[in-house]
Amino acid sequence: MVNKKQPLKKERVRSSADISRGKQAEDALRESEERVRYVLENVQDAVWSADLTGQYEFLSPLMAHIYGRPLEEMINNPAFWIEAVYPEDQAAARASDEALKRDGHIELEYRIVHPDGTVRWILDRKTLIRDAHGEPSRIAGIISDVTERKNIEEAQKKSEERLREVLANSIDAAYKRNLLTDAYDYFSPSFARISGYAPDEMNALPLETVENLMHPNDVAEVKSVIAKSMANPDSKPYQMEYRFKHKQGHYRWFQDRYTVMRDERGQPLALIGSVSDITERKSAEEALALSEEKFRLLVENSHDIIYTLTPEGVFTFVSPSWTTLLGHPVNQVAGNPFQPFVHPDDVPECMVWLQKVIETGQRQEGIDYRVRHMDGSWRWHTSSAVPLRDQAGIVIGFEGTASDITERKKAEEALAGSEERYRNILEQMHDSYFKVDLAGNFTLVNDATCRNLGYTVEELIGRNFTIIAPGEDVVKAIFEAYNKVYKTGEPYMGFTFKVIRKDGFVGYAEVSISVIKNEQGRPIGFRSVGRDHTERKQLEQKLMELATHDGLTGLANRALLYDRFGIAMANAQRNKKKIAVMTLDLDLFKYVNDTLGHDIGDRVLIAVAGRLTGALRKSDTVARMGGDEFVLLLWEVDDKDAAIIVAEKILKDFRQPFISDGHSLKVTISIGIAIYPEDGENMEELLKCSDKLLYTAKQNGGDKFAI
Repeated sequence: MVNKKQPLKKERVRSSADISRGKQAEDALRESEERVRYVLENVQDAVWSADLTGQYEFLSPLMAHIYGRPLEEMINNPAFWIEAVYPEDQAAARASDEALKRDGHIELEYRIVHPDGTVRWILDRKTLIRDAHGEPSRIAGIISDVTERKNIEEAQKKSEERLREVLANSIDAAYKRNLLTDAYDYFSPSFARISGYAPDEMNALPLETVENLMHPNDVAEVKSVIAKSMANPDSKPYQMEYRFKHKQGHYRWFQDRYTVMRDERGQPLALIGSVSDITERKSAEEALALSEEKFRLLVENSHDIIYTLTPEGVFTFVSPSWTTLLGHPVNQVAGNPFQPFVHPDDVPECMVWLQKVIETGQRQEGIDYRVRHMDGSWRWHTSSAVPLRDQAGIVIGFEGTASDITERKKAEEALAGSEERYRNILEQMHDSYFKVDLAGNFTLVNDATCRNLGYTVEELIGRNFTIIAPGEDVVKAIFEAYNKVYKTGEPYMGFTFKVIRKDGFVGYAEVSISVIKNEQGRPIGFRSVGRDHTERKQLEQKLMELATHDGLTGLANRALLYDRFGIAMANAQRNKKKIAVMTLDLDLFKYVNDTLGHDIGDRVLIAVAGRLTGALRKSDTVARMGGDEFVLLLWEVDDKDAAIIVAEKILKDFRQPFISDGHSLKVTISIGIAIYPEDGENMEELLKCSDKLLYTAKQNGGDKFAI
């Protein structure tokens, strides 16, 4: 404590008794002062006093800590406190002196600036002390450092602002229904978007009016669900769907997810929930149901037979068209093998055809065979089939269609002696059929060709085939295929190439090519039969993508990582460079899955993949090994320092939170780094080394790398 010294007064001569009593008083005073000093030095607030001119008489030690200045400096400078006040707060601080004279006591919060430049918030409480006559004699005050409380209040204010912003921008509408008053206390701003009613309008409506806005057919079910949830003491969320009348008068489908909030005795207090507009989903479901009904009607009324078979060839389903075309009741066909119904001479070919569906896993078309009619006659059918698979991708049967082509077969037999052109057109009438001259100009096209390419007959005849080739490489491939047929005279079966439709869509076609010769045996052009194979190609590409990439993130999988390491190793040996292999694992990712669910966890993994990819060069590889484990393959690094720079950049990037579904998630990462060839000469050795170093980084608290 610091006190200003007071001038000594002349002492009068005292008796020995006076001296003795004085000594006792001094001892008592000293003990009292010690107690006061102890209290003042250990309280959490600073205490001060000053005379009416502002000259400080006393400052407790905590003043030095709060203001960051020595006590001697402050007690000798009555203006130190106003000099320390933050510039924007000085006017209010000065005005407090007038308020003190008027009211005798004031409390004011303002900021002060330490000599080191830091800003602190203080609570200044001043009291005007009066003497026995009621006249002001001095000023006493208490200074409290309230910086921490102010920071908490500011953080809380920002948190509330963020919550309001989230609710204002949320797709779903939040609400609170007070069960004690049977009224709604709150609707978030999003409710106006889905219902047309502003939150203030809804909050003002009685519960009965709100229920009247629900579809009459849904009210009873809604009340039943709410009653059951209130009677059930668990805290699980509940869900219901109902129609709600929009302010414009039409009904919208809502999905309502809520929980029951209870007091400490378990009594229901409120329903807290959110409402989503699912009208489009409901419309889609209704459209799907209608589509399924149309499909059922199509199957039942189709002229063609629709069937399914087991891998052994046993019918599991045949459509009513079987009875229409062949006479047998459906229940006499389903459950029986197909062989007894097919002509004995055609059974082997049908067996080979079905086996080809299994082996290729692709749609097979165009097998012609004879089927026995109930009256004993034979009818010609043509069939196409695709494999049926279970969830594991294993073929569990076939699905196909069969058409009666008896009349076509009769026509083919009747026209067997006709010209070759018409015979081929009839035989391939389901596929594209076209002719080109030796220069590649179309001379004949059928309707299927026009449909597949998007051109009319007039637009194609006379045009060169290059109009359907999307690029010089395709033009070259087509030329080589036709040139091979020209030179050898042998047909070319199954030639697949890219085609571009008139509308710009790029797909795939598979054609057979044969040469056309004149009466002298000289080539004069080519004929081709083809079909659209875009869907099959897309499936092949998708299967290839799934075989080499992670299904969730699209990153390379283990197989592709090993393949790229082989290329990188050969390159490193050739250029005398090194390769860095980094194993990365998310810190505390299990907490995200356990608390927020796997959906948000998956979104975080996708975001992690994007952040890692953005941190590397295009030549480097990011792979997901499973779960939250990733591996980075860095080509051609000069030394360990180059790998460390990348690792430090990734650690810095991952200290920025991930934003997912309104959640700000801090997900850091730990990294183990192995260098080829020092730490291993193959991928297995390098992964083993980087895994061990990853464990070291994890053991050291995570958010680190080890090398």
